[in-house]
Amino acid sequence: MILDKPVEDIQMAKVEENIDDANIDLTKLVEEFVDSNIPEDSAKIKIQYSNVFHECYRVNVWTKTLAADRVVPRFNIIASFLIELKDGKIIDRTISA
Repeated sequence: MILDKPVEDIQMAKVEENIDDANIDLTKLVEEFVDSNIPEDSAKIKIQYSNVFHECYRVNVWTKTLAADRVVPRFNIIASFLIELKDGKIIDRTISA
């Protein structure tokens, strides 16, 4: 499984600087959050996260499926979350229907 870190901009650099100051491993926190919110039997191939604003991040979980009637594999986002990093913990801010 690949954890994909976003391209940095000025705002992201400031947020990551605060995270570094607190010795927080954001990648590990995101991976643990996804593992606890996605069924284990899901064929996750990539977890992608990017800073949306302040300390809020969009997390997408990608899968790859093969089918006999297709020449190429199909890639899908099976879950998407909005999370907030607060005091070294992740808070799920996803709006569910």
